[in-house]
Amino acid sequence: MVSLPHQKNGLKWRKGHQTPVLSVAFSQDGGILISGSDDNTIKIWEVSTGSLLYTLQKERMWVNSISFSPDGRTLASTDDAFIRLRELRTGKVLLESCGLNTVTFSPDGRTLVAGSVNNTVKLWDVKTGKEIRTLKRHTKYVRSLSFSPDGRTLASGSDDNTIKLWDVSTGKMLATLEGHWHSVCFLVFHPNGQMLASGSCDKTIKLWDVNSHKGLATLQGHDCMVKSLAFCPAGGTLVSASEDKTIKVWQ
Repeated sequence: MVSLPHQKNGLKWRKGHQTPVLSVAFSQDGGILISGSDDNTIKIWEVSTGSLLYTLQKERMWVNSISFSPDGRTLASTDDAFIRLRELRTGKVLLESCGLNTVTFSPDGRTLVAGSVNNTVKLWDVKTGKEIRTLKRHTKYVRSLSFSPDGRTLASGSDDNTIKLWDVSTGKMLATLEGHWHSVCFLVFHPNGQMLASGSCDKTIKLWDVNSHKGLATLQGHDCMVKSLAFCPAGGTLVSASEDKTIKVWQ
């Protein structure tokens, strides 16, 4: 377990959103925090002071997912199956597309990937905004995505209860991982890239060997769907969050 240093006086954050905040993300250097809300706005905050720097123009609907590019210059957001890619400094829209829900950047920040409601995974070149390719092997809604640390492999999880591994450079499907009996809600690679963890609506977490494509273990303990997973940087600890309102730590 990790404890945060005690601070007698926390940062005083001004109220900015009018309705519940659905997603937050830090910049790579920790200096900027972005928040997406049910009020259809994205707000940019300075972490050191808690000050609101600016608000991006209103989205079509609530903002349910936001992500920083690794270099901190670009922001991707999704709202009810609509995605926007923006320059953070100016707010300029670089890319817009509909029918998409979950989004992530490649580790080098050059590629943006999104899961689609029409069962596909789409990849774009961040610099040009042009679509690179569409991956078509899932049979239902694509709900989760994760890049391996080296950026060579992409994992996608779907409402078809499967996980697919892809070669990013060619778009070739490498394997289908089967074991969950309900939707795959979240995916995360181990820091060494050799293991993948998946969280599901079936309330379980599964660990997979990326090279052999075999299941390593099933972790049980949550009473509702597993919504989020994270490995500690050293890789020895996995943290899971669930709709059962608990966070569990696995070693």
